[in-house]
Amino acid sequence: MHFFNEIRTNGTADSYDCVSLDTFAGIQVKFASIPNDCTSFGPNSTWDELYYVDFAPNGYVDGKVVFYKIDVDFSDLVLNAKKSETFHDQQMQGRRPRFSIKNQLIKAYNINPYLLFLIA
Repeated sequence: MHFFNEIRTNGTADSYDCVSLDTFAGIQVKFASIPNDCTSFGPNSTWDELYYVDFAPNGYVDGKVVFYKIDVDFSDLVLNAKKSETFHDQQMQGRRPRFSIKNQLIKAYNINPYLLFLIA
């Protein structure tokens, strides 16, 4: 069963997890199976489309899976308030920015689910 028309890159296309066969967009997929995610990005991480997959939308793994398409620019998201460091700043320093996509993007920007399904 296919939900997206894509092909895996297997390390051949920058930091993309897959590439859309329809638009040739580079896609990254982040996911968590715990209620409070701590997602990390590589210092050279890039994408055209970003998806977050929540395997624990009810706080635990119960078979419900929710996909979110992250369409907000979060390069200026402050990750270290003491140093006023943003996501972009940490990448430029060669560091791996880490934050909660669920709390700091999905909830903060009221991003609606892109796709929902139940694994039986």
